[in-house]
Amino acid sequence: LPLDYDGSLFGVLTLGADEVVCFGLRGNIFRSNDDGETWSVVEPEPNPGLTFYGGTVLENGSLMLVGAGGGLAVSTDLGLSFSSDVHSSRSTFSAVTEVDDDLLMAGMSGLVRVSAARGGHVGKAEESQ
Repeated sequence: LPLDYDGSLFGVLTLGADEVVCFGLRGNIFRSNDDGETWSVVEPEPNPGLTFYGGTVLENGSLMLVGAGGGLAVSTDLGLSFSSDVHSSRSTFSAVTEVDDDLLMAGMSGLVRVSAARGGHVGKAEESQ
């Protein structure tokens, strides 16, 4: 596909009929609204260099990315922008899913459950007991 990027990508999410987001090394996030024919760069703020290994589309339509060193990013606008932060454990996560109103993240330290009821504020993630 005509993506002007030579680095590693680790995941892709389908958002709608023609919309796709892919992500990977050093915070590289790309979005397409024409089934991958053209791509635009999306910079996660305020941490543009985080590597993302996994992601999911949440029930409310938000996108959640997880990655190296506890990297987290959330988009509430179908991937047009991402707010990023680092989980307090600084553990590397490779997958995330929504379970009962919480997020379940898998990675190098096993499983971590995080409250999803935080309105997209990545930095306010609280570990559930």
